[in-house]
Amino acid sequence: MSKDSNLRLYISSYLKAAEKDLKTELKDYWYKSRKSEAWYFTLNINGSKTKLRIANHDTVDEADFDDCIWLSDYGSMKGVYKGILRFIDKCILEWRNRVTIDNFETFYNLALKKRQEYETTKQIKERAENQRLEYENQLKSLLNKHKNYEDAIDYLKEIIELISRQHIEHIEKLLDSAVKTIFYDKNYSIKLEISEFRNGNCLNILLKEDTDEGEIITDIKNNGFGIQGVIGFVLQVYFIMYHKLAPILVMDEAMSTLSSQYLSYFKELVDALSKQYNFNFVLVAHDPRFIDIADYKYEVKDGEVREV
Repeated sequence: MSKDSNLRLYISSYLKAAEKDLKTELKDYWYKSRKSEAWYFTLNINGSKTKLRIANHDTVDEADFDDCIWLSDYGSMKGVYKGILRFIDKCILEWRNRVTIDNFETFYNLALKKRQEYETTKQIKERAENQRLEYENQLKSLLNKHKNYEDAIDYLKEIIELISRQHIEHIEKLLDSAVKTIFYDKNYSIKLEISEFRNGNCLNILLKEDTDEGEIITDIKNNGFGIQGVIGFVLQVYFIMYHKLAPILVMDEAMSTLSSQYLSYFKELVDALSKQYNFNFVLVAHDPRFIDIADYKYEVKDGEVREV
């Protein structure tokens, strides 16, 4: 510091200019440590003092200070001068932002705002904690109900199986009613069974017939195409109803294998579905037997469709 006698003069000139802008008194004090090569610069702004130490990294003393400049970090005394000016600007800025009688209300309102933000954050944290405790209690309740993961899976499977059984029973009743209505001269009934097939469930449709020799049970696939057609027709109707699709079913030569003696009873089933569920059935066929039982008749000739 003693190598540049003009540095302290530059600092004093800078402080005088700052005094005019701040309209308050600024004083600076310099002294050299007796125990080391460190210099101490104290800035007094209207009674508010801040001390800066200017020293090398290896400087050791017990003096108190607020900030420090290491000479080895600057290449010249000009750099040190700029570092001291930055320290002065920092002190002036802090002094400007101090709480006074004039700006007390502004700082007070700012403090209230921060306080409100703190209370809001605290409430959010408390709600989150209460919600966490609620979820923990719900989890404990579930764990008490289902001792482990396997129990929960078994419980879910049981629900799915129950729902499936209810649907299967419904389908079984529909199929049973259909075969009894159409095949009036037979003692037919339908039985549905679920069996395991390659780690999955398979639905088997069985036909039961009561005869003088006893009950005969066969797979529906082993019976005539007429009864298979009726079963397929009812299943398609159920699929449309279950998925709430448009009540329209188009059939291509679907009932051609049905015996003539059962056609009128099949028509009764179709009429009942049309009346109760507003179904529309379109049958495309070359079989002239269906002309008499159709409500509306159309023919395709030379690429044109016309009503008969």
